[in-house]
Amino acid sequence: MDRVEEVKYDYALYKEKNGIVDNRFRPNIVKKYAYMNACKPYIGSSDLGRIIGCNHATILHAWKSHDTNLTYSKDSIAYQEHFEACCARIDKLMGQYTDPLHRVSKGEVIKMYRELEKKIEDLHQYAQESCSQDEEVPGVLETT
Repeated sequence: MDRVEEVKYDYALYKEKNGIVDNRFRPNIVKKYAYMNACKPYIGSSDLGRIIGCNHATILHAWKSHDTNLTYSKDSIAYQEHFEACCARIDKLMGQYTDPLHRVSKGEVIKMYRELEKKIEDLHQYAQESCSQDEEVPGVLETT
């Protein structure tokens, strides 16, 4: 069975277990968005849209609003709980396809790189300032 079929079957079980119906009530949307974001590393937006019953733009919106839902949504706690449960569920299902960095987005990698680059630059600048010949480095005793 390929990934799309596995996710299709799993989503049917997830819908049944969590009582998700096809309407726009907030509890249903929270659960669907959590599932959509858990599937992000494994399946494309068009395939996922066919499985969930929406178009690819809805999937892209769910992916884009993920950080906002985790942080600022009035349902952020429920969303986070469903997202973590869905991640565990999907990761177990897709174990053979798992990439070690599959939960880290490109933006997060760039942000981590820039933060590291800034820390290295600050350390380099500090080392140059501290080790100038005219100044005494605090805490270091001269032995002559």
